[in-house]
Amino acid sequence: MPIRSTLPLVAALTVIACGSEPADETQAAPAIAEADAPAASDTSQAAAPATKAIADDRIPARYHGAWDDVAGDCNPFSDLRMEIGSDEIMFYESMGRVTSVERAGEGILVELAMEGEGESWDQRTRFVVEGSGDDERLITLDENDADGVDPYPSKRCPS
Repeated sequence: MPIRSTLPLVAALTVIACGSEPADETQAAPAIAEADAPAASDTSQAAAPATKAIADDRIPARYHGAWDDVAGDCNPFSDLRMEIGSDEIMFYESMGRVTSVERAGEGILVELAMEGEGESWDQRTRFVVEGSGDDERLITLDENDADGVDPYPSKRCPS
């Protein structure tokens, strides 16, 4: 589905997230949670509004690391394993260079310039971290997933 066909959905979600009432200019902008703070040393955008792009289009540190399917063994050759850094994501047979990152509800929406197996394409993926400790899961959804269910949630691999 072309990106332009998702723009009405993004606009609707932005209106819902921001509400329809005018903003109270005396109220402080919502802060990005410390766990979602960017890995870069410049945290000057930590108090940016939730609808703003995330600091320098970097994936926040909360998402960094190796992730594999909940039933996987975190083997580097697992076809469902991914390694997330601040500016790229490595998949089994492809890699994506981050071109933009923005808030999307409880998670982030990452736009990637992908390359793999002699092909290149653009991809927008939503990431949400749920739970903590042994129950921490990374939910990965294509921007067009209407049901919001990740059939292959990931667990964090030991570092």
